[in-house]
Amino acid sequence: MTVLNFPASPTLNDTYTENNVIYTWDGTKWTANNAVSLDDRYVFKAGDVVTGSLTTPERTITAVAFDLATGPYWTCGAISIPNPTNAVAGMTGTIRLTAAPTGWGSNFSTPPAPTVFPSIVPFFVESTSQIRLGTAVSVA
Repeated sequence: MTVLNFPASPTLNDTYTENNVIYTWDGTKWTANNAVSLDDRYVFKAGDVVTGSLTTPERTITAVAFDLATGPYWTCGAISIPNPTNAVAGMTGTIRLTAAPTGWGSNFSTPPAPTVFPSIVPFFVESTSQIRLGTAVSVA
């Protein structure tokens, strides 16, 4: 755990910088007011602007690995697609099908039946037990 060395007697709107994080004293507490560095990752506050590109790798769905907390972009072949773990209402993403799935978990609504592969299927998490699927779009 990192211990921060804030000034002992700050005045209103004083700033303090440590580990590339700028903190501001609001009269009662210190608040981080810019991107916070976490092992080469950044957490932005509301209203921040990203001027570069953000990328997320595509992950492979397996019979035991489909954790939405690890990313929104997925791929799989001819498997029975399980219900994902860590689904949170409002999440969206895509599943790239390289072959026809043999089945879909019970949390998926109206699974498409693409005939051309690869195809992309968009999804929207309505609730932890209800995931809406869009129409498969061929990318062949």
